Order: sequence, then structure tokens, then C-alpha cells
Amino acid sequence: MHHGDGVEEAFFTTNRVMTVSFHQYGKDFFPGTGHHDSVGEGDGKGYSLNVPLYPGIDDQSFISIYQDVLKQVVEKFKPDAIVLQCGADSLNEDKLGQFNLSTRGHGACVDYTLKFGIPIILLGGGGYTVQNVARCWTYETAVTLGIPLENKLPANEYSNEYTSPYLHVEVKKFFFFVKKISFNSRTLIWKIRIPKITLKNSRSAAMII
Repeated sequence: MHHGDGVEEAFFTTNRVMTVSFHQYGKDFFPGTGHHDSVGEGDGKGYSLNVPLYPGIDDQSFISIYQDVLKQVVEKFKPDAIVLQCGADSLNEDKLGQFNLSTRGHGACVDYTLKFGIPIILLGGGGYTVQNVARCWTYETAVTLGIPLENKLPANEYSNEYTSPYLHVEVKKFFFFVKKISFNSRTLIWKIRIPKITLKNSRSAAMII
């Protein structure tokens, strides 16, 4: 949900690590960085890629953008390893996030990344509706391990902490949550799907998403 500004800054001047950030963008949304013109400096110029999005994007649009961008980056940068940070504040029911993503959408992005067959480190991330953070990380871990899970959560001592007895966060009217309005126009989505990726001297190293 938030721009990966700290990670980008750490590798802003090197071509050994490629950073890719998919995030909500706007002057009133923290941290206010991550414009597509921010591409790195010095040896690192062209090795920072930002995909700024507006509130309300849904699974279909996000997955399409994610796959198109990631495919091009992997083909051009040829990383030896991928570090994938899975923030859960992009889920529809998040208290702060403003995207319309579901746990299934998250899992689809993880699954797509795994199919490249590149060694991967999977990290957790933000999220302000903690019950759904647990849901999201559980499902992404299951996808990574190739273990199918039932949607109905098994009864346990923490069951009362969850507002729903189900694993998946769906994008629909749900208790006091509703689908959020999307401000991502078709024109914007199409432009994002064709990013300008111009790597100078492609060298196998790490890619952080």
C-alpha cells in the first residue's frame, strides 16, 4: 500500500539491486513519494521502478499490472533472487488502506512470482486490520508451500478475535465494510501496464518487490 521509500533509498545508487514498488500514490498519502519519475541515480539510474496507483484498484486490474510489469523486469534484469514483501494493508477491509484487493488476489501475485523458478524470500508487511493480516499471510504461505486450505477457519482459542469464520477476505459488502470507489481510469491502467524499463547494464543480482 505504502511506497517502499526506505528500501528504494538504500539501493538508489546501485545497479546490483532492482527495486520495484506497487503502491498507493498521492500528495496526501504517506509517505508522498514513489512517482514513476523516481528511477535511481548514478549507477542505479533505471534500477528503481515505481508503479503508483490510486485508491480503489481491484484484483483484476492489479494482477494484470503486476504480471505485466514483473515479467518485463525479470526478463531484462535477470535476478539471481527475489525478495517479495507482502503488505496486507491493500486488502479491501483494511482500516487505513484504500485498495479493493482480496486475499485471493494477493495469493495470485505470489503464485505468479513463484512460477519464474527464481529463489525467493517472502516477507510479511503492513496491515491495519490485524485479523486480516493473519488471513493474508496464512494464505500466501499456503500458496508458497502448495498446500490447499479450506475457507472455513477451524475453531480454536482465538476464534472470537476474528469477525468472520472464513479465511478469505472477499471484495463485497461485508459487515460495515463496502467496496471502495476506484480512481484508476482505464487510460491510467493501460499506461502503467507498459512501463518504460530501460536497464543500462543488466547484471544478475537481487530484485526487491
